[in-house]
Amino acid sequence: MGNLYEYFRAADDDVAVTAFEHGAAHAGLAGLGALKGAEPTTFAIPVEALLTGLSKDEVSADPRSLALISPEEPEGPWVVSLTDRLRDGLAEVPQEGLLPLAERWCETEPDDAVGIAPESLADFLGRLAALAADAREREERLYCWMCL
Repeated sequence: MGNLYEYFRAADDDVAVTAFEHGAAHAGLAGLGALKGAEPTTFAIPVEALLTGLSKDEVSADPRSLALISPEEPEGPWVVSLTDRLRDGLAEVPQEGLLPLAERWCETEPDDAVGIAPESLADFLGRLAALAADAREREERLYCWMCL
């Protein structure tokens, strides 16, 4: 089946962790639905660095950067937090800025970009940006549920 990733918004960590066992949709939380190949460790830190001008080390130092908020299970599933800076940065990207952002990611992350078309990444980032804008408007945060 492959790894699944479900990006979603929630009011806080306590609400987000309700997605732990079966995912955000099952917990009634708004999100993008289960996706394959959208691993947050591959894109969240570099995209945030591109959006903010911070280094990857500075992004990684944020305590919310991919922080595990669910119980630590060796085989998963897991829920991790995404930073508010990533949420806000994505929420502010205009539609016409998505493809250039995806192209820059592909250039700066060539090992992770193998086989990824910038247009596909731009589409994913566009959907995530819409979720981010909605989360920011509602004063919520972004999270990712992951399952092997």
